[in-house]
Amino acid sequence: MQLDAEGVIERLQPVVNRFYDATRRFPASWDELVRARRLRGIPLDPSGTPFALDPVSGAVDVAPESQLYPLRRSTTIPGPTQ
Repeated sequence: MQLDAEGVIERLQPVVNRFYDATRRFPASWDELVRARRLRGIPLDPSGTPFALDPVSGAVDVAPESQLYPLRRSTTIPGPTQ
C-alpha cells in the first residue's frame, strides 16, 4: 500500500505544481483543486485517508493520521564503486 501511495503522490505533485505555475501560490486545500476542476475529488491514500497537502510548500504526502504514516520513501541503493 505504501508503494501505491508513492505512485499517487507522484501523480498529484505535478497537479499541485501546475496550480502554482498558473496562480503563483499553492492551493490552500484539495477542495480548491476540486473547485478549479484540476481534480475530480479529494484524493485518498490506499487506506482511505485523504492525502496531506501543505499549502506553504505545496508538498503532498500521506497524512499523519493515515495507517501508512510515516511513508517510507523508495531509495536507490548506490552500486559498487570502482
